[in-house]
Amino acid sequence: FNVHPSLLPKYRGANPYFWALYNGEKETGVTVHRMTQTFDAGEIVLSRATPLSQEDCLGTVVLRLNHLAQQLAVELLEQLASGMPLVTRTQAAGDYPRAPLLKPAHLQINVQWPLERVLRLARACYPHFSVFMPFLGQTLRISEMTAAAGVETPAGMMVHDGTRLWVGFADGTAELKQVAVDPAPLLDAKTFIQQHALPRAIPLISAAP
Repeated sequence: FNVHPSLLPKYRGANPYFWALYNGEKETGVTVHRMTQTFDAGEIVLSRATPLSQEDCLGTVVLRLNHLAQQLAVELLEQLASGMPLVTRTQAAGDYPRAPLLKPAHLQINVQWPLERVLRLARACYPHFSVFMPFLGQTLRISEMTAAAGVETPAGMMVHDGTRLWVGFADGTAELKQVAVDPAPLLDAKTFIQQHALPRAIPLISAAP
């Protein structure tokens, strides 16, 4: 048996936590299934769902699904110990979203994207991974960002007020909370601004297609 952190047959693969968040799913969950020669494709024994909200990030989802996985593992052991036959169901056929290994290109932000997509990517990474974007011929690494209410920044521009740092995207502005020029250690926005003596407005060029 295998305990898989998604609602199979959705998100077969290595990183279902990330992909469920990045794709904007309304729920995810855990599935116990029989193991076969095909990856994550065996008969489903148990499953349990949990809702996803815009407050969730990779860290909260991993913790919640780990807890569900422990519950289902205990239930499976109890069923096996009872001697009763397991009730299983075949995974439905169809073109379901998959969960491939993450590659560097998956973590690249494009300033022409809608803000909601940018924030989904950031939440799908936080706090275990960072997202990246071009910055003055180098690469900016961002660990935490939020929507910036009441701040209007043109798409492709970075601006700051000496303590806070914002980037404009296609239809909104994000505030950057933890940043660094890769591979330097992450800094809070105020420290980053001061260490790099940033001008008040900086044009950014996206390397993403």
